[in-house]
Amino acid sequence: MPYVITTRYSDCDFPDSCGECDITRTAVATADDARRAIIAIGEQHDTWIGGDALHGPIDRNGGTVGPLPDGTVIEVQPVDWVTFGRDVRERLGYQGGGWKDIAAFNADAR
Repeated sequence: MPYVITTRYSDCDFPDSCGECDITRTAVATADDARRAIIAIGEQHDTWIGGDALHGPIDRNGGTVGPLPDGTVIEVQPVDWVTFGRDVRERLGYQGGGWKDIAAFNADAR
């Protein structure tokens, strides 16, 4: 099952309708990939994420880590392959599937 990881910062110049700004959105294929991505995001924000912060709130149902000391919040949401693939292909207008959908999502999200 793929997961979409959204990194948000609560204090920015151009907030969306929720009062937060998306920093990044990344898709990964598994919950383990999501955990590894969260560690990398923490390192980018000079924060070690481990122990309960890593293994407790993030499971197959997703979860949230944060806010980190700089206000960053990391959200992990599971999406089923069919819905994820359909949404990516409709938005980007190509025919992919599986890993190609994740690669296309990540290329477009940057």
